[in-house]
Order: sequence, then structure tokens, then C-alpha cells
Amino acid sequence: MKAQANLDRQIVAVDLDDTVHLLVELTAPPAPNTTGRPPLDLVAVLDRSGSMSGDPLEGVKAAAELLLRLLAPGDRLALVTFDDEVVLELPLAHHGDEALPVIRGIDVGGSTNLSGGWLKAREVLADARPGATRRIVLLTDGEANAGITGADALADLAHAAAEGDITTTTIGYGEYFDEDVLAAMASAGRGNTYWAAGADETPQIFAQEFDGLAAVVAQNISLEIRPAEPVEVIAVLNDYRATPVAGGVQIAVGDAFADEERRVVVKLGVPGLSTLGPVVVAEVVLRYVLIGEAVQQHTVTMPIMVNVGTVDAADVVELDPAVVEEVLTLVAARTRKVARRAVNDGRTDEAQAMLRRGSAELRRSAATASSPAKLLADADAMDQAATDLEDVAKAALTSKAMWSLETTASTGRSSRTTGPSAGDAASRNDGES
Repeated sequence: MKAQANLDRQIVAVDLDDTVHLLVELTAPPAPNTTGRPPLDLVAVLDRSGSMSGDPLEGVKAAAELLLRLLAPGDRLALVTFDDEVVLELPLAHHGDEALPVIRGIDVGGSTNLSGGWLKAREVLADARPGATRRIVLLTDGEANAGITGADALADLAHAAAEGDITTTTIGYGEYFDEDVLAAMASAGRGNTYWAAGADETPQIFAQEFDGLAAVVAQNISLEIRPAEPVEVIAVLNDYRATPVAGGVQIAVGDAFADEERRVVVKLGVPGLSTLGPVVVAEVVLRYVLIGEAVQQHTVTMPIMVNVGTVDAADVVELDPAVVEEVLTLVAARTRKVARRAVNDGRTDEAQAMLRRGSAELRRSAATASSPAKLLADADAMDQAATDLEDVAKAALTSKAMWSLETTASTGRSSRTTGPSAGDAASRNDGES
């Protein structure tokens, strides 16, 4: 696992309080030059509540059938469905065509006991094989309204399972699922989160997740940020689960696929330092387990240094453009998050104003950026979302599209986890009206 850490500014002014942004970039190793990989123990947990009737359920069934075809000989799959009741449709085993009638016979039911379905999956995986990659993949189109329903409680369950190497990926389907609950579960569960806007996308997402699991090269990645006295961690800009630990904060990054890049940004407060010259402001500790080895924790420690200079020297220093761009990307993600919640609360005009202000700020920053394309693309997406919100019928899909873009940015990973863009959502809605 390669790691690189950079600050947005290399010089801070002597005796003056300041803030700096720390960007940690992680690059996973390539896939091993062998066909061997750890076996997968996968449980698909599928919502069959009444709202899944018709095309949504057919898309889910097609996705489950696709998983059967993707399994390698050493992989195992279990299938759990839930409405107000939970059913283990297929036990954890390597299934063939004999499982197809079971999948095709799944029918819709009543309420959404999301926690019950997830708990059954955890039970199934509790006795999985040593050395297997264990994952729960949960799909729902609605809000949890039976069993455990709170976002914090569900996230705590996913976090506890992840501590035992059972990770959770979530998929939200359509317009009406609770994206905050699913994002919290995936973040705490060290998995991915996706949006399936329509039935045709569900099999693609299941295949994408399976391919990713088959390519996992590092697990249980965490970053520990240990600020030196009197420096402090002000904020973790990403939406990873951050836990206070002795001397700092630990950020759970999750698993990484072959050659995947992850980016994490932390804002540090640097009180006025009185000694000129290089000073260590923090220490970054990276921990991970490589797949294919005996279970062994790898640890890499990196000191983070800044130069304390005169006020004049600090005033003329150029900011690191890569760090600045990532900070702006995460600020845009946070703007989408606040705007999305305003939409969900019925404050659409307020959300549009936030998005247009965010877009204008990105365009101002792009004018002086060394690589403006990403910032301008974010600005275009914000403007498109603000325009789409003018049509009440598009509001729900636009909110989910913003969530998808927000999630991709805030996890600092590749587009593997993205759903349709805001514009795609609008086009889909136009086609269905």
C-alpha cells in the first residue's frame, strides 16, 4: 500500500494562529499475479416490501441470478429477503441452476424490516470460513419502518460487524429510500454505497460490487491522525467514520480494490508557533492487512512537517493545487448534502440558492486552478441540480443524484461507487412522465 501525505501550505507564519489541510493519498497494490484469491462468502439481503412490486423486484431477481453466474467454485452465496418478515431463501453455499426457481419465486410482501434482514445475514456469516471475504449486500427502496429503524443504531450494528470482518454494502433503489441511513451503514460497515435509479441498473451494480470484492487486495485500512502539541484536529472533511483515540483520531477507510486510489483530507488547527524552522505538526499512522498473506497487520508511520517562517514568507507561499482541489471537492460534497436535506424538508428554494452559490464559488476557484476540469464539472452538476429542482416532479430523483455524487466525493474513491448524475436523473424522469 503506497501512501503520500501533503499539506496545502508548506509555511505558516511565526506566532500567528493558522489552519492547514492535510491530504493523505493511498494507492492499493496491483492484483497478485495469480488466479488464486480468498473465497467470497456473500449474503444478498433484498427488500421485497410492497413498493418493490413490478419492475423493481424483477431487476433484483435478475441481479441475484447474475450473482449465481459470477460465483467462482470456491465462493458461496446466501439470499435473504425481507418485508415485515425475514426469509432465508438460499443458505450459504455454492449454488447452481437448482437455485433459479427459488429466486424466480420471490414475491412482494408488506412492510420494511430492514434491520431484521441485515441481522439474519450477519447470523449466516457468523460461522463463515476462516480466510473468506465476508460481505453483506443490502438493497432497499424505502425507509426502515419495522424492527430497528434509527440511523445511528443501524450504523452501530454495521460497525460492530465490521470489527469482526463482516462488511456491509448498501444499495438504494428508486426515489424514496433513506439515503442517510444507507450511507451511515455503509460507512460504519466499511463497505460501498450505490444508487440504482431503475431496474436495469440493479444487475450492473451487483456485478460491479462482485468484481470489486474479487479484486480486494487490502482490508481493514485505517488512518490515525496524531496531532503534535499544541496542534489539534479540527475536522475530517470526508464522511468516513472517525473515532477519537488516545492522542488523535482514527479514520476507518475500509477495503481497497487493486490499484484503487483513496483520498482523505483532515483540517488541522496550528496555534501560533514561536520557533522558526521545520516543525512536526502531526503523525499519520496507516494500518492495513494485505489479502493473500497470513493475517498480519501492516503499519506505516509518516511524520507531517511544516516550516515556521516570517509573516512575509507565509504570505507569498503558493498553496498545493492538488490539496486545494480536493478540499474544494469535499466542500462541494458538503454543500450537496446540506442542499439535499433542505429538499427533503421541502425547502427547495433554499436548496437551489445553496447550489448556485456553491457553483459560483467553484467557478471562481477554477479560474486560477492548475487543473480546473474537475471543479468545473462539479459546478456544472450543481447548476444542473438547481435547474432540475425547479420541476417538483424531478425533486426526489435530483436529491438522490446529488447524494450519489456527494458520496463518491466524500469517500475519496473512484467512480466505482457512483450512480447516475443529476442530469441522468432528470432525463430518466422526463422519459417516465
